[in-house]
Amino acid sequence: MRLNQSPLLERITINPEIRAGRPTFKGTRLTVEHILNWLSHSSVPEQILADLFETKLERTQHQTQSWVWWSIVVGLAVVGLVVEVTGTIACPGIQAQEAQDAAQIQREAEQQQQLEQISVATQKGNITQALDTLKSFQAQYPDVEMDIYIWDNLCYYGALYGKADLVLFACDHAAQFENPYTYSHRGLARALTGDFGRAIEDFELFLSAKDEDNYFGISEQEEATHQAWIRALQSGQNPFTPQLRPDLRTE
Repeated sequence: MRLNQSPLLERITINPEIRAGRPTFKGTRLTVEHILNWLSHSSVPEQILADLFETKLERTQHQTQSWVWWSIVVGLAVVGLVVEVTGTIACPGIQAQEAQDAAQIQREAEQQQQLEQISVATQKGNITQALDTLKSFQAQYPDVEMDIYIWDNLCYYGALYGKADLVLFACDHAAQFENPYTYSHRGLARALTGDFGRAIEDFELFLSAKDEDNYFGISEQEEATHQAWIRALQSGQNPFTPQLRPDLRTE
């Protein structure tokens, strides 16, 4: 299963400065977990409002003047909601399916939070941390497939930050998407582990993608650079010196 963005997630936000980064409803400090806890005790919207705001006037003002409550209600996929002119809310109850949808929203929000942690750690060079988070994610969500960017970033930055031997598996995952840049990045990792022969093969795969249509937009500069890398490797020299790697990280 591929990780797809649910439309309901548009009403969920993750901010490290709010509730320690736990998923919350936009415009509030209310966590999804908090609302789900209310629902698990058979609370309906009117009861939730009563818990949030002490007086009926306060509840009415909040309903009529703010989109916050709407974010909560719609985000939880509550159906049959009727808002009268006075601001009174009536709801026949939360069905099992709506509760399941809400739980799925929380699950997907937590997945995206962990994937974002992997990406941030990778680009900062905290490769071991990124790999640990990835391992935890895969154990928790074994049916979720990572997209090309997670694998390719781990491959590229892992190689450039001196962890090429640890990220070769990620390079292989990325290369399965058959994007020429994934071949280039795997070639980089292979060169840094001393596998010059297969590094040359990867760079040649990259160059072969520049056909008449040049679908992937490979530039002449990129073509010349890869040809130079191949020549260096064929002569037994590794072009990816410690002095060059910081420059590659900023490209």
